[in-house]
Amino acid sequence: MKHINLVMRNACVITSLLALGSCAAQHGKVNSRPDWAMGGFERPTGINPVIEPDSTTLFYDPMSKKMVPWEDNDTFNPAAVVKGDSIYVLYRAEDKTGKKIGHRTSRIGLAASADGKRFERLKTPVFYPGEDGQQENEWPGGTEDPRVAEAEDGSYVMFYTQWNRKVPRLGVAISRDLKTWTKYGPIFGKSKFYHP
Repeated sequence: MKHINLVMRNACVITSLLALGSCAAQHGKVNSRPDWAMGGFERPTGINPVIEPDSTTLFYDPMSKKMVPWEDNDTFNPAAVVKGDSIYVLYRAEDKTGKKIGHRTSRIGLAASADGKRFERLKTPVFYPGEDGQQENEWPGGTEDPRVAEAEDGSYVMFYTQWNRKVPRLGVAISRDLKTWTKYGPIFGKSKFYHP
């Protein structure tokens, strides 16, 4: 548990730093950052987006019991980790089951790249609502917005949003290979969530 708490703290710090860098860039302050901040990023021309919706990838959804084009509406909100010589990106993908954001089902896909520009994606999601202990928290809205950090033992800890279309929760899951995940449920299990 002490190990998971350390990883959770580090992931929160990294997510905060990335958010700060993003806010600064939006306000035209890309070159005026503190010494500790990451920066100097440039968007490559002709390679945007690197991951986009795909209506041809089908997945047998264990909840609806049918094949669904799981990433045909949106692909966004990624997390990245370097493993070996490759960059791995976990990204949120939405199907077209609802009419607007928050009313579709989200799943998390995995893509890999050797150069950070061209990505090969798995054809099925690696993380999604299922008939498991988190079904009540994740269905029908889904699993969203992954944030990942590598732990000292080589495992990967992912924070993600659990969305049942009623109450959003922050969940945690752990993997050794970025493909097979064990869900541990809400991080703040005893907290009361305000939902207007």
